[in-house]
Amino acid sequence: MHTHTARTKGAVTLVALLSLVIISVIAASVLRSVVPRYHVSYQTAGWQEARLAAEAGVDLALERLNKNVPVVSSTTADWTGWKQTATTAALPALLAKNAATAVSGLTASGNALTASVPIYLDNVDVSPSVGTPAAADVQLTALYPNPDATLNNPWFRIRSMGTAGLPGPARSASDRMDTSLRRLSLRSPMRPALAADDVLTPTTVPFPNASRIVEVLARPVTPFSKAIVTQQDLVLGNSSGWEVNSYDSSDPNKSGTNGVYPGDNSPKIQSNGDIASNKALATTTTYGPLITANGAQVLGSVSTNGGDDPATTTTYENVSGSSGIDQSRIDASFYDPLLPPPVPTPATYLIKPNYSAGVPFVASGSITTENYYRVYANEAQLGSFTVSGTGRITIFIDGDWNLGNGNGSFVQIPPGVQATIYVKGNIDFGNGMVNTNNASSKKPGNLVIYGVPDPDASGNLPARTLSSNGNPEIAAAFYGPSYAVSLKGTAEWYGSVAAYSFAISGGGNGGFHYDEALGGTGFIRKFEIVSCFEDSRK
Repeated sequence: MHTHTARTKGAVTLVALLSLVIISVIAASVLRSVVPRYHVSYQTAGWQEARLAAEAGVDLALERLNKNVPVVSSTTADWTGWKQTATTAALPALLAKNAATAVSGLTASGNALTASVPIYLDNVDVSPSVGTPAAADVQLTALYPNPDATLNNPWFRIRSMGTAGLPGPARSASDRMDTSLRRLSLRSPMRPALAADDVLTPTTVPFPNASRIVEVLARPVTPFSKAIVTQQDLVLGNSSGWEVNSYDSSDPNKSGTNGVYPGDNSPKIQSNGDIASNKALATTTTYGPLITANGAQVLGSVSTNGGDDPATTTTYENVSGSSGIDQSRIDASFYDPLLPPPVPTPATYLIKPNYSAGVPFVASGSITTENYYRVYANEAQLGSFTVSGTGRITIFIDGDWNLGNGNGSFVQIPPGVQATIYVKGNIDFGNGMVNTNNASSKKPGNLVIYGVPDPDASGNLPARTLSSNGNPEIAAAFYGPSYAVSLKGTAEWYGSVAAYSFAISGGGNGGFHYDEALGGTGFIRKFEIVSCFEDSRK
C-alpha cells in the first residue's frame, strides 16, 4: 500500500511538473510574440507624437508671423525666443528683401527666387501634459520671386522638426524596417540625416526618440483677395445686365490690351469674382438672407457667415435673389473680419502743388522710392487731380474727398505710377472717371485707396461713406472697414472693395469686375498655409 501510494504521488508530481513546463513554454512563446508588438505599439505612439510636435512648431511660427503683420521683417517686431545662431538672437530685419547681406538668389529650373537667411526657434518644449517629452525645432525663411522688384509681401517656408521620446528600452522592434521607416534614434547621437535639421543646439529630448519633419508654405493674405467683402449688408445691382466677374490684368490671356478689362462679352472673362459678407443673423433668427443678390449674375463664389439650413432644405436661405449664381458655389462658412488698415508715418512730406489750379502731384521717379504728400483739413479740399511722372506716390487726405460731378471730374494715374491714397473723411466720386480716362493706367493696382477715419473718444471708428452717382468708371482697390459704399446709377467698377457695407442702387448695364492681379496688392492682413507635406526622405 505504501509503495502504491508513493508511486501515485510521484506520477502526480511528474504530471504537475510537465504541466508547468508546458505552461511556461506557452507563456514564453506568448511573451516572445506579444512583447515586441507591445514595444512596437509604444514606438508607434511616440512616432505619432513626433508628428504632433512638428505641427506644433508650424503653429508657433504661423502665430509669430501673424502677430507681426503687416511688416513681419520690422526691426521692432516681436521675435522673442527666435535665434540667428545658437547664441545670437534673431534679427527679423534680415527676413526683408532689402537687407542685401541677408538674402541670396537661388535658381531652380530657370525660375529665379530670392531667399532670406533663416531664423530659428530651437528646442521648444511642446510636451503633452501626460506622456513622453517632446520638442520642436523650427526654421523660417522668407521667399521672394526675383523679377518683381516692388514685391513687398514675402511668402514664408516653415520647416519644423518634431522630436518625441520613446517609451521602453532602446532597442529595435522585431522588424528592423520599423526603425528605419519611423526614423527612430535609439541611441545618441541622433541619426545623421535628421541631425541636419537640428541646426542649433542638440535636441533636449532624451534617447531613444523619434523625429518627423513637416514643411509648409505660408502665403500673405492681402485686403483684396475677393471682388467684394463686407462687414454687414451686401446688395448687388438689380438691373438685368449687371454682373460680377473677373479678369487678370497681369495675364494677356485673361485681359485686354495693356492689361485692361477685356469687355463684357469677351471670352477672356474669368469666373473668380468672389463676394462675401461677415454679417450674422440676429440671435433670435436661425436662417435667412445675409446677401441680397437681386438676381444679378455672379461669376464667382458667394459666401456668408451662416444663414443657411443645409440639413433640411436644398435651397440657400443665406442669399436672396440667387437665380444668377451657380448654386454649387454658395456657402455659409465665411468669417474673416476686416480690421483697420495700418497707416504709414513718413518723417517728412513734400510741398504740395497748387492742385486746385490743376497742377499735378509728382511721383517719385523710381519704383523703389516714394513721394509723400498731405492735404490738411484746413486747406482747400482735394477734388479731381492728376499725377505726373513715374514711380510711387502716397497722398494723405485729412478731410473729405469730393471729385464733384460733370465731365471734368477725374483722377488721373498714368501707367508708370503706383498711387496710394489714405482718406480720413467721406469720399464722393460723383460720376467721375477714377483712373479710367485715356491718360490713366486703367489698372486697379495702380490706385489703392484706404479709408482710415480717426477713432472717436471710445476708440470706435465713426461711420463714413464712399458714394457715387450717374455713370462713374472706377479702376481702383478700396479698403475701408467703417465705410458704407453706396453707388447709384450705372456704376462700372474695376478692382476690389472691402468695406462696412456695399450697395448698388440700380446698376444699369454696369458691373463689378475683379482684377485677380490684386491678390498680392496691399498690406498683409495675415498668413495662411497653402501647402504642407511631410519630408519622409530623412
